[in-house]
Amino acid sequence: MRAIDRTKPPEPGASRPFHFPPFSRERLGNGLELILAPRTGMPLVEILLQLPAGAERNPLERPGLAALTASLVDEGTERRSGPEIAIALERLGGSIATRADWNSADVQVSLLARELDAGLELVDEVARRPVFPEAELERLRQQALTELLRRRDQPAVLAEEAMADLLYRG
Repeated sequence: MRAIDRTKPPEPGASRPFHFPPFSRERLGNGLELILAPRTGMPLVEILLQLPAGAERNPLERPGLAALTASLVDEGTERRSGPEIAIALERLGGSIATRADWNSADVQVSLLARELDAGLELVDEVARRPVFPEAELERLRQQALTELLRRRDQPAVLAEEAMADLLYRG
């Protein structure tokens, strides 16, 4: 058996071709762009509603507002409480995630393909009719404050923040 030379990386293998699945685009009557990328052989569907509503739109005196708002949209609607939304998704074999980054806010739902219509209704409800319950707002605010305190004890986080402060000064 030949000895392995660990002083240099192994040679790369042959490239394998990748064929991105075909997708289609359509502009809906309400202005939203619908992009469909079907994959056969899986009984699942993923819905991603992406809106131009991220942190770049935060007022300067309200940092974190977009992230907090995004985390609240699935905590209650005009019709259902947060736990009722979670139960409805569980019955559809699905899950929901909401988030905001710098220039967008997302509502993402994964569920069984046969439940697509019900899933679309739920995305519509969460995105268009959130009520931002006061108790959930306070719970998430406390959770964020606790996370900030926890981060103070993480050397890697402190180093990242010091580096960002040095590079971007203000």
